[in-house]
Amino acid sequence: MYSITQFKNFQQLSFYHKQLAVNKNNYQSLSKFHFMQSNQLKRIEHLTISHLFYSIRSLR
Repeated sequence: MYSITQFKNFQQLSFYHKQLAVNKNNYQSLSKFHFMQSNQLKRIEHLTISHLFYSIRSLR
């Protein structure tokens, strides 16, 4: 049971990681204003990465 939960959590983490890459790519191609883009991108990265670390911490 525990290993199934771990596997699901790992799947979720890899999904978030892929989503971060997709979000980054979409935002870079869609944004017209570089300054706003970099600010938003940093915010998206920070939120996603902090979510990743929170998920990893909850695995333990």
